[in-house]
Amino acid sequence: MLGNYLGGSHRADRLAVSKYHYERDRITVSYRVEAHSLPYLSTLNVSECIVKLAVLYCCLDNNIRRRQSAILLRSLDLRVNSKVRTTDFECTGEILARRKLDSGVFYNGRFDVGGGAMTGLGKFFMPFETITV
Repeated sequence: MLGNYLGGSHRADRLAVSKYHYERDRITVSYRVEAHSLPYLSTLNVSECIVKLAVLYCCLDNNIRRRQSAILLRSLDLRVNSKVRTTDFECTGEILARRKLDSGVFYNGRFDVGGGAMTGLGKFFMPFETITV
């Protein structure tokens, strides 16, 4: 099984946003598991869900209909409490602090995936200008 995972089987996993609920300091995103290669969801897949949650939150919080630049993940502290099941699940983010600057908005938040299966803290930045690399 490890050989399959290292060989890229996690790329066969498909998770889709089925719905979301946004409030000023909180967002909950429901994910539909369309396909999975392991009997649980990997931290790689869950991390991607957290990043998608952050992007969606930043756009809604700043009334942006179409993202013009990258949302920068500054840090992610992920605690694995149990395996995230391979059925539909929710990811909730709660904003603990936001700081608006001329260049963009810094956010500090807490998240919960799969009813406590994975929890943690994240920091991200949404620039107002397009970032070129």
